[in-house]
Amino acid sequence: MPHRALFACLAILAAAPAAAQDFIDTSLASVAEFTRGFAYVERVEPAVGDQLPAVLGTLNGLNFDILLYDCAPGDVACGSAQFRASFDAPDATLEFINDWNYDYRFAAAYRVPEGSIMLAMNVNFAGGVTREAFRTAFRDWEFLLTEFSDRIFPPEDGPVGK
Repeated sequence: MPHRALFACLAILAAAPAAAQDFIDTSLASVAEFTRGFAYVERVEPAVGDQLPAVLGTLNGLNFDILLYDCAPGDVACGSAQFRASFDAPDATLEFINDWNYDYRFAAAYRVPEGSIMLAMNVNFAGGVTREAFRTAFRDWEFLLTEFSDRIFPPEDGPVGK
């Protein structure tokens, strides 16, 4: 009987490193590297002054940023991220934005003071983030970004919100 308990403990200890490897490092460099598996990364910008660390890329022909929040000095161990994309759509109405926000709860749209429309999706890294969770977040972002672009710039329907 003691051998079974010993083997069970050894099995748990042997599995621990494999489970730990499933988590990604939430530093700017690691998020940028992981993003390269899904999208073209144009550049990586470390935090400077009030500027947040960011990954700037393109996905399905659409530009987007990933801003990292609550990072330890040196842009490591960040606490959360915001995926965002800006759209120059002066014809987009408040009704369009409200309808989007009602229909799609994981990515919010809003008009920024400069007049463009921002689409933003937040990802919490508290407690760590697994590779699968980050993959899922990226797949969600790809779907929402493409869906928003198709809605705000419909191929044949004309201007948005009219």
